[in-house]
Amino acid sequence: MAWMRVGGVGGLHDATSPSGSELIVPASRPHIPNLAAVVLVHVVALVYAPRTFSLGALALLVVTVYLTACVGWSVGVHRCIIHRSFECPRWLRYALAYLSTLAGIGGPRYTFQSHNTRDYYQSLPNGPDISGYHRSFLYSYWSLLLRRPHPAGAQPVPDEVANDPFLRFLDRTNLLNQIPVAGLLYLLGGWDYVVWGGIVRLAVVFDLFASVNYFCHARGYQRFRIRGCTEEGRNNVVLGFIGMGEGWHNNHHAYPRSARMGMAWWELDLGYITIRLLQAAGLAWNVKTPHNTELRDSVTRVAIRSTIAGSR
Repeated sequence: MAWMRVGGVGGLHDATSPSGSELIVPASRPHIPNLAAVVLVHVVALVYAPRTFSLGALALLVVTVYLTACVGWSVGVHRCIIHRSFECPRWLRYALAYLSTLAGIGGPRYTFQSHNTRDYYQSLPNGPDISGYHRSFLYSYWSLLLRRPHPAGAQPVPDEVANDPFLRFLDRTNLLNQIPVAGLLYLLGGWDYVVWGGIVRLAVVFDLFASVNYFCHARGYQRFRIRGCTEEGRNNVVLGFIGMGEGWHNNHHAYPRSARMGMAWWELDLGYITIRLLQAAGLAWNVKTPHNTELRDSVTRVAIRSTIAGSR
């Protein structure tokens, strides 16, 4: 395995491990299937979306983005499977994981491991800028297309995810799950529906995910400071509204186990609204919020302050 020595990046000092020694980060390589898929869907979307546009196709895009990015990724994988912010029946957990896989970000195990890798480096007192928050949006975008070895100090993917037969199946099949969905969309509305409910959806969801990943660590306001962490997250108003609640990222860093990311009345959190609807239907329970779950260690509430990456 190749390794790289991490020095100062974009205003950061030399990266150090929790023990204070210099940190050596395993070298990453492009994830070829994901890279090819991202390039392909963007090219096809740019060529065919204008030719197939209709109000019906646009409505389909909104619905499918909500189902895959919000219900699948944000609610199902990020809040339920990764952070265990609520419980639900096994069949629903599987359905949510399937919808998340359709978001095109990766299968449950892959996204869990990628999340924990980023979280590990962000939680170091002087961690390396592997996600490009102190560089640029384009570098951060590219970082999502890299396959990174799981660092030894990072939280492992739990056995209930890593060894679950259905979740393993979703990881193995990953992008192949788009094929039956494309067939269904074609039967419902022809090629126009395939373009807008499949290809444009994949491009929009990935770009939305990349935007949350960068801007919600680089631009926005904070109500919490997290001592000893390289990244504390930012609450970004624009991405808070269009990012299914994921844009209230400083809140999430402070209360990682909370199902509710938007804390103020005006911080719209579509993911939490969805969880509350599931709870009302008896399909979600033990829902954690800032009122009934623990605050992260070394967190201090401060007056709301606007920040950019690199400013401390």
